[in-house]
Amino acid sequence: MRSVRSVGATVPIFVSAKTTAAVPAGLKLLYDALVQSTLDPRVRSIDYFSGPSALASGLADGDIVITRHDGRFLLEVETSRPTDRPASSTRTALPLLTLTAAQIRRGPRYANSQHVWNYRTQPVTLALRLQVLQILGDEGPCRLGSLLPAIRTNADPAAALFALACQDLVELDLDSQPVGPATVARTRA
Repeated sequence: MRSVRSVGATVPIFVSAKTTAAVPAGLKLLYDALVQSTLDPRVRSIDYFSGPSALASGLADGDIVITRHDGRFLLEVETSRPTDRPASSTRTALPLLTLTAAQIRRGPRYANSQHVWNYRTQPVTLALRLQVLQILGDEGPCRLGSLLPAIRTNADPAAALFALACQDLVELDLDSQPVGPATVARTRA
């Protein structure tokens, strides 16, 4: 997580392979929702609108739009909307994707996403990236219990795989169970 300093305050900034612009994420809950969105295979992009780009798009300053295979959604985190801000449904035609604190913190997705996101800055050599993608391309979706031993490297293969997921090159099933030998990995569709 990077941050931007303004007069007297530091605001965390969220950046990922799926963001089209840096997203100010002043609330931990919003940051966690963005982490989960960036690791969600259904999500194609995360767009942040501010200033003239928001107005030109018919959105409000600070709106976040999640693009998935089934459409575009205006992200609303239960506690991230100031009370004086109009409800999103009254200012845009985009459907709302409203997430509550309970939904964001639900397991195993929350813990899995946090764990994988910790590897976002892990360097992965080109040779290792090609090897992982080749294995997944040849074998199709694989369980970590069989995939990790097949990766030939002196580095930690799990760390490399998690970093590739953060780079939007590999998809991991983070919803069904805690990350372990039965977790399924596949190349990004």
